[in-house]
Amino acid sequence: MFSNQVDKKNEELKGDAKAQGKIISTKRQAEGPKPGFMVGGATLETVTPIPYDVVNDLKGGYQVISLLDVIASLFDYFCDEDK
Repeated sequence: MFSNQVDKKNEELKGDAKAQGKIISTKRQAEGPKPGFMVGGATLETVTPIPYDVVNDLKGGYQVISLLDVIASLFDYFCDEDK
C-alpha cells in the first residue's frame, strides 16, 4: 500500500516536472549529520596510572617468606599437642 502511494506521487511529480521542462529526483534523501556544538564550562583532568610496585608498597609491600619459616609453621601446626 505504501509503495503504491509513493509510486503515484512520484509519477505526478515527474509529470509536472516534465511539463515544466525540469528534471527532478524522486529518490528519498538521507538525513544529513546533526549540527555540532561545543561543551562549555567543562574542566579537563589528567589521570595518570599508578605503577604496580607503588600499589604493592601501599598495601605493605612484598612479603618474603623463607622455606624454613614455612617448614617451622607447618611443624608447629601438625605437632601441636593441644589440638
